[in-house]
Amino acid sequence: MAKKIIKSAEATPEQRNTLKDNLQKAKSIKRVVKPVSKKKVVKRKPKAKPVVKSYDQDFEYICLEVERGTALRVACVSFMSTRKFYELLDESKERQKRYARACEERAGKIFDDILTIADESNADVSLYEGKIRIDGEAIQRSKLKIEARKWVLSKLEPKKYGDKIDVDHTTNGESINPTPILFSKGSKSE
Repeated sequence: MAKKIIKSAEATPEQRNTLKDNLQKAKSIKRVVKPVSKKKVVKRKPKAKPVVKSYDQDFEYICLEVERGTALRVACVSFMSTRKFYELLDESKERQKRYARACEERAGKIFDDILTIADESNADVSLYEGKIRIDGEAIQRSKLKIEARKWVLSKLEPKKYGDKIDVDHTTNGESINPTPILFSKGSKSE
């Protein structure tokens, strides 16, 4: 670039002389090149591979808790989020079958609880001053427990425990024929 300025017509004679002197000085300076020092190469340990956690044991424990009647949300608290649980379900058909069996077992346990509550009569009747006294509050509480469990069962297993709604499309055993509706194009005056 300096050579271009020296040849340029715009540069004054003084500028040209100064640039020539600077170029000569730059050429005369010996460049000292330092040898590249060998740095101590520190061998780093290879990075540990990320540990892939196996969720199989956690999944099995959660299924056992579900079988005992625990809600999935509660069973997952200590192990994983419910989102992760559903991701694991999506990954494997075997896990889906295992969880389905656990849900069936939970429904069976709830059904057994209903029978136990219905059969329990210890709190329903008591002796008070030598007379038999029926405790209406205990009976109502038992009814409420049974109804609540029946409602849960109808939501968990609607085909098995839900209310059957049978829609009959007949009248007195005869089929109902729809009445045809005829549309005709009429004149504007009609």
